[in-house]
Amino acid sequence: MENLWRIATGQDPNRQDYEGIEFWSNPERSGWLTKQGDYIKTWRRRWFVLKRGKLLWFKDQSSALTRGSIPRGVISVGDCLTVKGAEDVVNKPFAFEISSGNITMFFIADNEKEKEEWINSIGRSIVQHSRSVTDSEVLDYDQRRLNTRTKAYLLLEMGITELIFIPTPTVGHLVPFLEFARRLIDQDDRIRVAVILMKLQGQSHLDSYVKSIGSSQPFVRFIDVPELVDKPSFGSFQSVEAFVYDFIDRNIPLVRDIVMGILSSPGVSVKGIVADFFCLPMIDVTKDATLPFYVFLTTNSGFLAMMQYLADRHSKDTLVFVRDSGEMLSIPGFVNPVPANVLPSALFIEDGYDAYVKLAILFSKAKGILVNSSFDLEPTSVNHFLNEQDYPSVYAVGPIFNPKAQPHPDQDMARRDELMKWLDGQPEGSVVFLCFGSMGRLRGDQVKEIAGGLELCQCRFLWSLRTEEVANEDPLPEGFLDRVRGRGVICGWSPQVEILAHKAVGSFVSHCGWNSIVESLWFGVPTVTWPMYAEQQLNAFMMVKELKLAVEMKLDYRVLVDELVSGNEIERAIRCVMMNKDDNLVRKRVIDVSQMVRKATLNGGSSYTATAKFIQDVAGIKP
Repeated sequence: MENLWRIATGQDPNRQDYEGIEFWSNPERSGWLTKQGDYIKTWRRRWFVLKRGKLLWFKDQSSALTRGSIPRGVISVGDCLTVKGAEDVVNKPFAFEISSGNITMFFIADNEKEKEEWINSIGRSIVQHSRSVTDSEVLDYDQRRLNTRTKAYLLLEMGITELIFIPTPTVGHLVPFLEFARRLIDQDDRIRVAVILMKLQGQSHLDSYVKSIGSSQPFVRFIDVPELVDKPSFGSFQSVEAFVYDFIDRNIPLVRDIVMGILSSPGVSVKGIVADFFCLPMIDVTKDATLPFYVFLTTNSGFLAMMQYLADRHSKDTLVFVRDSGEMLSIPGFVNPVPANVLPSALFIEDGYDAYVKLAILFSKAKGILVNSSFDLEPTSVNHFLNEQDYPSVYAVGPIFNPKAQPHPDQDMARRDELMKWLDGQPEGSVVFLCFGSMGRLRGDQVKEIAGGLELCQCRFLWSLRTEEVANEDPLPEGFLDRVRGRGVICGWSPQVEILAHKAVGSFVSHCGWNSIVESLWFGVPTVTWPMYAEQQLNAFMMVKELKLAVEMKLDYRVLVDELVSGNEIERAIRCVMMNKDDNLVRKRVIDVSQMVRKATLNGGSSYTATAKFIQDVAGIKP
């Protein structure tokens, strides 16, 4: 049986596979690589030549220098999706891989420098020669014209347009980014998306996530940015925000090269760049690429209002905020004065404040801003921006969330089945779900207080528990598991979306990350606020005071500060949301808003209309 890679990439090639490629003269790159066999997995050293979208290999260098030579194999680079390091995969230094989505081929360079140069050269060639439409699209368009029309002409006639997405390389930012890409394409099938992925230390698990969704979104392609040679060290910064800002800034030259490569690709009509909030420094790329620059804010319009206020305040007062100052801020777009102690943690630290101010100022230079919210959810702040004359256009396109998304491939599905089976046996609306995000690791004394609160309130519960690891120490009170047996379950990882969607879940004790808030609102589950870090305190304030969609446990808790929430406080907050359900105003309001935000995403809804307006503004495509 023929090897699938040979079918896909043209190994053992016919002359047509490399017809017109003068591989013997001025290659884009050439050199020795060790290549893994396709059927028998042995490693063989071969001479490789990259030219005009083809990667060819020969037995030795001399074979590649004459016009009449026949290559041992040819890869059509334009059919490939990614090229990236693969040391961890094959357990060999200087290894990298080229993937076409379903098939992956492995190579080993002689040293780190050559590995990076090969990755850069092949990555640039992928960008320049990749396909923007599938073969089936071209065939369906008009089979009879294939012999007389170029692909570029077909693309223009079909009205295909591409957007370049630049997300922050963390799961919490990448998930809504890719969901927004899916929604754009679902709403208008003439759109394609190229996602440029930077490599942030400690986020290697993103590779498996990207692979898991790549096949389900054929009109989204991923382009890996080479790893930084000069990586920033987190120890040099006090705040995560300052570290990420520096990381993004260092990636600008690499991303610029990729963007310019995309723009030089034949048949690709790029209409704009959409960058994440933390990627605002990438607006510098538009100095060379004359494209409109849009920001996708994975959080809400209230946060954007705070950033607009910050830029204005900094022009008059450059001092960092003081958390316990008691200062109340009058922020346009908010109904209530905002206490300083619910601002993002970074604003109380010099380098974090500086990073936030730079981002706040850059917002005003964008062409437009997309927020993961809707008019139905945040009418006051969205209206504020609709009436702003001297600020970029704001599109409230949320909630960006896919309740039917496939589970992450790394999840423990056996444990997932156990949890869902337990929930199936509980009465409707009877279970409190506690989950504090991937970074919400709690100290042992705080874990004991939560356990005490759960015992006092006597509610059924499902607790996703992550603790600060201490060897040989059980953070739970002695005998706790025996006392709550049958009415409570503790797990490490939990399938949050599926749990919130389950009819047995009646409330959500949450760290108030915006993705989690969106999920809970979608399923009509009221939240008990326990913010931990980043902008979660501001989210908690908005949910309780501005939107009246949550019950307050804490608004200004910080996980990195030596604070303790007592078991009595936890009991009171849970009882407040779980008792007297028929008369609970927060619960009723959450259910009403859930119905509104779902309708907002449907044809004719406010978010659907805002998305259509964005498509028309950026791509010139009318609905």
